[in-house]
Amino acid sequence: RDSAPSLLEIGDGPHPAPVLTLTRLPAVRGRLLFASGSPAPAQPVASRDGAGRVLEEARTDAEGRFELPGEPGTTWLLTGGPACALATSRATPGPEEVVLRCAPLPATLSLVLRDEAGSLLPREALLLRLNGGPVPGPFLQRHLASLGLPATTDAAGRIDLVALAPGLVEAFAARATSLLSIAGGHLGGLLTTRMLAPGERAEEAVTLRAASRTGP
Repeated sequence: RDSAPSLLEIGDGPHPAPVLTLTRLPAVRGRLLFASGSPAPAQPVASRDGAGRVLEEARTDAEGRFELPGEPGTTWLLTGGPACALATSRATPGPEEVVLRCAPLPATLSLVLRDEAGSLLPREALLLRLNGGPVPGPFLQRHLASLGLPATTDAAGRIDLVALAPGLVEAFAARATSLLSIAGGHLGGLLTTRMLAPGERAEEAVTLRAASRTGP
């Protein structure tokens, strides 16, 4: 982060040794563990602020540890990847290490999107809010890609949201809303709301209505 300019006066005689003091930015230090308690290495993690903007993305090290920038009171952590369920959690920057565990029994939500005439809708992107925490589109895409799945609906209008942390899942049509709107608690573009139990596989057909209005 840029600091205020410093003035260094040099007169006669030996030059004084300049001292530069760097201030550490607020950061969240954490460790991601599998459900068994062993470290979860090489899993994607990210931090985002209260407006939904991603602050930084990284991967856990061999011990499952990570360090990400954060903002006091507004930081959310995102975890996911090929071996860990997609999840959101609040975090506070500070010296203490945050310990997160992958869900032992992830859930799946499969949606089929149609328009009001009943035609299937391919290539539709979604945004999610998991247990109150919005998930940025790129992070959702990377999570699904790590499992070999597309991030948009297929030719049959279907998308499989696999390996989600159990709990409240809200799916939104990306074309009808934004992450900032979702982070602000607005429901425009909402496709469905489901409370997923551990290990549950839920399926639902949804109609995407005109003028960004949606309904089951």
